Amino acid sequence: MKYLDPTAVILFFVVSLAGIVQHSFLLQLNSDWSERMFQAYALGVGYDVMNGAIFSTLAVISPFPILFRKIFFSILGLGLFAFLLTDYHYVLIFGTHLPFSTIEYLNDSGAFLSSAIHAVNDKTFWMLFVLPSVMLVFMLWRFGKKLNSWKEDFKCRASTLLFIILIGGAAASYSNSYVSKNMENPLTSAAVQYFYYSKDREPDKKILRPEKSLKIVETLIKGKKPSEKIWDNYPLVRVREATGCTGQNYSELTKILCTTADRPNILILFLESFRAAEVGVYGSKLGLTPEFDRWSKQGIL
Repeated sequence: MKYLDPTAVILFFVVSLAGIVQHSFLLQLNSDWSERMFQAYALGVGYDVMNGAIFSTLAVISPFPILFRKIFFSILGLGLFAFLLTDYHYVLIFGTHLPFSTIEYLNDSGAFLSSAIHAVNDKTFWMLFVLPSVMLVFMLWRFGKKLNSWKEDFKCRASTLLFIILIGGAAASYSNSYVSKNMENPLTSAAVQYFYYSKDREPDKKILRPEKSLKIVETLIKGKKPSEKIWDNYPLVRVREATGCTGQNYSELTKILCTTADRPNILILFLESFRAAEVGVYGSKLGLTPEFDRWSKQGIL
């Protein structure tokens, strides 16, 4: 690296490698491998190289001291690798890269705890986050360049920028020639690009609560309204007592359920807020809904 900027080259290598590893995991999800499939994979890899070039360019043009550059780009890399891991598991569930609209759920991230635990226990956690993070931090701090004169530093940055333009430009021109057609395909696009392009897909609209409709529905629901403060934002929740099959006033549903000796446990879920990550993949082989799966084994669902 005598004639190149070490920080920029390390960023280019590790960031590109992390993206290529993610696309390799996506490729193995497809059982029907063909020439067209590998062409799609090549498009995705082109985006990975382009992203490596973008991060490398940031290092080249940054005027900060060496120590600050190491700290800043280490943190930036860790954030990117965490994003790639999250994006991969989002693809497993929903079939597309992580859209920009998902930032709305950052304040309610606890609802996705079970999915996060599964991701951490998966091998992709080590391959997409731990391994590239260790490589990046180690290489930045181990091979950081020594202090040079401003002339030598300028020459290194100029030669590195030329290298980035040649490699990253070729990869970008190839992949971006198909951007309008294949952005929805996770294999032919990249997480960073999809996240950016999806931000203007739908105009921002403020979602208002249907207060009038809620008032009407409230009058139709039977049962006692809970008085605890935690239920203030859930006006349709009611306290109901169930005595199983011991009561005398059977409804038609109760008569059907109580005719057998086996009394099934029934859980009726009324969801004002629907969480696709928890409900949409119920029963998945990936084990992303451990609580729902546990309830089903107990006969509750």
